[in-house]
Amino acid sequence: MDEDSCMVNIARFFMDFCCDESCGKCPPCRVGTRQMLDILERITNGHAGLDDLKKLEELSVVVKDASLCGLGQTAPNPVLTTLRYFRHEYEEHIREHRCTAGVCADLFVSPCENSCPLHMNIPGFLQLLKEDRLDDAFDLVIMDNPLPASTGRVCQHPCENRCRRQTVDSAVNMREVHRYIADTIFEKASGEQLVTRLNQRKMPATGRRIGIIGSGPTGLSAAFYLSLLGHDVTVYESAEEPGGMLRYALPDYRLPTETLEHELALIRGVGVKFVCNTALGRDITLEKLTNDHDAVLLAIGTWEEQNLGVPGGDLKGVYPALDFLNRVSHGEKIEVGKKVAVIGGGNAAIDSARTALRLGADVTIVYRRAKEDMPAIVQETEEALEEGVRLITLAAPLQVLGENGCVTGLEVAKTILGKYDSQGRRKPITTNEKYVVPCDTIIEAIGEKVEGAVAGKLGLELNRSGTIKVDPWTLQTSNPKIYAGGDAVTGAANVTTAMGFGKKAAAIIDRQLSGLDRFRQLWPRLEYSNAVPTHTAEGPRQIGKLVPGDERRSSWSEVSHTLSAWEAKSEAMRCLRCDIKAHPAVEENGHNGHQHNLQPAVKA
Repeated sequence: MDEDSCMVNIARFFMDFCCDESCGKCPPCRVGTRQMLDILERITNGHAGLDDLKKLEELSVVVKDASLCGLGQTAPNPVLTTLRYFRHEYEEHIREHRCTAGVCADLFVSPCENSCPLHMNIPGFLQLLKEDRLDDAFDLVIMDNPLPASTGRVCQHPCENRCRRQTVDSAVNMREVHRYIADTIFEKASGEQLVTRLNQRKMPATGRRIGIIGSGPTGLSAAFYLSLLGHDVTVYESAEEPGGMLRYALPDYRLPTETLEHELALIRGVGVKFVCNTALGRDITLEKLTNDHDAVLLAIGTWEEQNLGVPGGDLKGVYPALDFLNRVSHGEKIEVGKKVAVIGGGNAAIDSARTALRLGADVTIVYRRAKEDMPAIVQETEEALEEGVRLITLAAPLQVLGENGCVTGLEVAKTILGKYDSQGRRKPITTNEKYVVPCDTIIEAIGEKVEGAVAGKLGLELNRSGTIKVDPWTLQTSNPKIYAGGDAVTGAANVTTAMGFGKKAAAIIDRQLSGLDRFRQLWPRLEYSNAVPTHTAEGPRQIGKLVPGDERRSSWSEVSHTLSAWEAKSEAMRCLRCDIKAHPAVEENGHNGHQHNLQPAVKA
């Protein structure tokens, strides 16, 4: 069993077996196991409450102690052990109506929607595009994802990992399709028209004030939804412009600033106010923010680099990756020398390598594991290699070599892969074989963390890793008026994961302030075909055309083009419509569908 196994469903499976095998001689086994199965089925169907967990535990003890034979005495064991070690999965099913493993079909729309951190209704916008309803498709996309053009370029698209089209040929290119929808509408409609359409769904003013610290993906997402819910939202940003890492850590050839500005204009248009050049702890205190607002959301991100911790790391020519990318985005001229070594295998490492290449350097990435273990987006890694970046794998840095205070090389040890770690990757083990990678500049991209100076001044309870400790279900910190989300809670993640936190935080904060569950009311009620497709498009998967590698390496222009209208619709036609179920659940509002509790159902 792995992350694709739902432990609640595992317990239900064994209980179902025990019910069938019970001889019926004693009531604890005959009746008790049936009662336990009923509760487990309600949990997997999304119809249970937290009090059912207590009842389940009580029944387990009674059935275990009072049954006459080994069947009844051992039947509760799968329930008791899964409750003991995986209780969070039970609570997730009950509290959030969500099955992360994607097994309990009544708790998600489709496998792709379930694996999306933003839970975008992907089959919905694909079907609307198939029906030539581009405006409706955009309305559904923008309400699910307030930064659709940006994520259409930089999302790590976990949805494709669960796409069932892979069993036929290859996954539907969902990211590129929603990029097409966003880019086309931004080009076709004026900003004023789009703002007017969004504000038609805006709720009346509540009189509640909300302060958000940080204008990265988490802060922007939360601000968008909270403003539409009628709250007075102000975002405080330490930099001179909003956008966080989207603006200052992602190079223009991946995410053009103009694209981000289109989306920021919409967020401003729904009423969000930005106060820039205002740093927490320097220009404003958390105490003042809590006094001036009804709720505060900390979305400060992870801007402090982890130290490589090898001799020579303080020599001139050693740069942290985020600092390097940030300075380049501000237009600073950085002398990187002729040869650059980038240490790391994540997206920051790839971005740093491709940026250094465009500054005229000969670039080598040094990574301690195998290429397939690199956490960076595979497509981005391949594009970097096409542009001329070299990759050295199975090499662990030992020390930075230098002369006269400047970098001359990086000494590394060859590694071999040992046992698997908790994240499913094999641990690198250094050997006695050493060699030197010649370089003038070294860029460290081994991970980021919450700034220690900022975290220490918050006066909030922290985890041992330095991240902010929150209640996983309410996102409240040790101060119940202060919420936190995104990288400040999880550690460095990716754009859509951070946005998912912002979306969740907006729903929770509004529920706490209003006492009502109003979040789903924001979505448009769109009708589209829910018929099983009798034919899906054949042919290859459509991908955005890339600028040739030789041209890319010397250009700061965007490296990939948006799909054409024909390509986008052709890709939408490949969807197998896994959201269509034989017996759709009926929600309280009367609409058919399987949306979770943070998103509205779409009427069939």
